[in-house]
Amino acid sequence: MSHSRGGLVGEILCRAMLQSRSPFDDGDFELFSAPERKRDLDALTALRKLLADKKFQIERFVRVACPARGTTLADGRLDRYLSIIVNMLEQIPGFKLNPVYDAASALLLAVVKKRTDPQELPGLEAQMPTSPLVRVLNRPGQATGADLHVVGGDLAGDTAWSTLKALVTDLYYWEDNDLVVNTPSMFGGAERTGVIHYWIDTGGSVDHFHYFRNADTASRVVAALVHPDADVFHPLEKKPSEITPEDYRKRTIAPQPIVIVLPGIMGSTLKAGDNSVWMNFLALAAGGLADLDMSAANIEPSGLVADSYQRLVRYLSQTHEVIPFPYDWRKTITDAADRLRAVLEQALSKAEAHDQPVRIIAHSMGDAGRCRRSEALEANVREPGCKIRHAGNTEWRIACHYQHAHRARRTGQEIGVARFQARLRRSLELHHPLLRCAGAAAL
Repeated sequence: MSHSRGGLVGEILCRAMLQSRSPFDDGDFELFSAPERKRDLDALTALRKLLADKKFQIERFVRVACPARGTTLADGRLDRYLSIIVNMLEQIPGFKLNPVYDAASALLLAVVKKRTDPQELPGLEAQMPTSPLVRVLNRPGQATGADLHVVGGDLAGDTAWSTLKALVTDLYYWEDNDLVVNTPSMFGGAERTGVIHYWIDTGGSVDHFHYFRNADTASRVVAALVHPDADVFHPLEKKPSEITPEDYRKRTIAPQPIVIVLPGIMGSTLKAGDNSVWMNFLALAAGGLADLDMSAANIEPSGLVADSYQRLVRYLSQTHEVIPFPYDWRKTITDAADRLRAVLEQALSKAEAHDQPVRIIAHSMGDAGRCRRSEALEANVREPGCKIRHAGNTEWRIACHYQHAHRARRTGQEIGVARFQARLRRSLELHHPLLRCAGAAAL
């Protein structure tokens, strides 16, 4: 079990179980080739031999709040953050004359000055998102057979004080965090040959220093160590390097309604092999649109366009298990509908097992794919008494609210997020269920 930076040490040990390669190769050593890195390079060379000789078997690894992809707290924004703290201390009446102020400001300024120097503060420098160590641990195409259970958290306001803390830290990190580590970073490290399990807690008492005091996370740490097969974690369904706040669920392990989100035309991101093309503006500016030729065989949908759907998915994830359904919008509706059928079958089966509904939100062209599969779904539902009710009005209503929000943004008129969310909630409540199975799932 590791906590915080200790997880980086654990990830290094896990490289003893890398598949089809030595713990470190020439590409890893190249990242430490700068003259000031000679001490690190020598240590890395010795470590490669040690790991290759020992052949450690990591059968259980519980990694708590690890900055596996680095932490924003150690990057360039730290200068501004600490400067704000020093300036705030100056505003306390009489505190500027206090020796404590001199000591605190001197310490903070020294940290700012030395944090990027591997000779002075190597432990802090190693946690910078751009550090050689972080880059080595997150190199693509490397997989280890070591186990991994990730325990992390996201500070969220549920009291006035915790709301203020969350607001201040979110302004600094720009994404989920536990005051010290960015939550998406906790998923970093080498890929695993087996399933990665995770648990992300959230709330006003959740922070980097209380994982072992809070009963929710402490009990799961124990379960991962003693009963690793216990159903108290979520399986990670993406590669660690691809995780964003939209890809993980928080806290609840209880069954939830399932909602499938179908984007509109061009609302799905596309990649060519491992390279993002749509909507990667740099790739498109470099001529990447040619990679999306219909004759290309390696084009795959990889997600939803964040600018259009990120807030919607995040809002729905508070009460639903969200299944984004990206599709290749270059191809026919039939192709997307066939894939949707497979996703729906799996969702219906899972929902039936937990007596939960399945819902669909289709935007623009996404509704065409839903309608295209209606007859096939009706034939596929096996529960007695099940029937399909076509959902054109419901989906049109929800889609119109979403389109209206985007039209307003384009014309410079602001529609409050709360208003949109209230409309969305009313739409779900008024028009659910669309498909009713006796004692089972609803679509």
